[in-house]
Order: sequence, then structure tokens, then C-alpha cells
Amino acid sequence: MKTIGESRWVMKLRGSGPGPLALATEFLALRAAAAMGLPVPEAQPLYLSPDFPWTIGTDEFDGIVQRSGGWNLGIAYIEDAATASLHDILGAAPHFLTSLFDVDRALGNMDRSARNPNILAHGGTFTAIDFDACLFLRRLARGSVPATFPLPPGHLLEGTMVDGAPRDLDPQVLTEALREAPDQWTAAIPCGRDALEAGLVDLARAWNQRH
Repeated sequence: MKTIGESRWVMKLRGSGPGPLALATEFLALRAAAAMGLPVPEAQPLYLSPDFPWTIGTDEFDGIVQRSGGWNLGIAYIEDAATASLHDILGAAPHFLTSLFDVDRALGNMDRSARNPNILAHGGTFTAIDFDACLFLRRLARGSVPATFPLPPGHLLEGTMVDGAPRDLDPQVLTEALREAPDQWTAAIPCGRDALEAGLVDLARAWNQRH
């Protein structure tokens, strides 16, 4: 947890197991999800000094902190939030379910199951979190743009009827987020920024034409 002014942020660390590619994935995914109408927390790069004097916790966690000097990902902290139950999620407003259905298909989110919904309930509303397992960035790094956008297997909405017009994906939202992403993150993507930017535009075009 990091406090900046009056804001509190949960910091996802570059030196943890998933690494910088996961930070880039989540950062871009959160921007795309918000633009598609899904309630998600704000996110921004946060800088951690390489000589940050962290000595609290296990040796393993201390090692992660020491490997994370530089740019990490801050996720806005949501006060008084709790994991939403599947029953409550399926009873959410149609616009929330439609947005969730579309976002997770467009981005290939493999980590939203009934057992692990990654949705927070707070104040009578829902917020979707944890997008670092989305496959879109890994696929684009290999030059692969999906031809179809099925719901990932095991998704909590599998078998559920979802009404509402599909949400378009604005390519400019993706490319602007990529330009904001620190080099320490995008250096982990082997195809390079230019090719990735072109791939993001192709992904948005494919989604908007074929969903």
C-alpha cells in the first residue's frame, strides 16, 4: 500500500513472479475496460526508489521489493470493499454484466471464474479488478490477432444469457495507454512498441467488426 497525498494505492511490483509484462497487460486492460463502460479502479505507474529501505515481512517479499526498483503499477485502493459473491454478481445491473462479458472476451481474460471472480462489492456497486492474466498482449507480441472472441473457458458468465449491445473498443484508448506505459514494462514485450501499437489497432478493429 502506498499513500500519495490523500490517495491510497495498492502497488503491484515489477519484481514479482508475473513480471513487467503483467503490469503492462493490466495497465492497458484497465484503460480499455473503463472505456468500454466497465467499472474498474484507476491505475497509474508509480516509481519505487531502487534504494527503498524496506525491511518488513519475509525475506522472500523483501527480495521482491528490492528487485522492483523503478516503475511499478499503482491500483487505486477501494475503501470498505469485499469480494462479491457469484449470486450478487449475476444479479448485477445488465449494463455491468454486458460490459464484463464484452471486456473479458475482447481482452481474453483467463482469470474470472466462479471461485475467483475478481470483482469487488462496495456501497451497492461492483468493480472489476485483476486483469494481468488477459492474453491479448501476449498474443499481439506473437503477431496474433484473434479471428473470434469467445468467452474464456471457465468464466463465471459461462452459460449465462447477457443482453445489451456489444461495446466497441476504441483503438486510441489502447495506443495512448501504451505510450504512457514505462519502458521498463514494454521492454519485456519482444515485438517492440511500434509493432505492438499496430497490433493494438488491429485488435480493436477486429473486435469492432466481429463481436
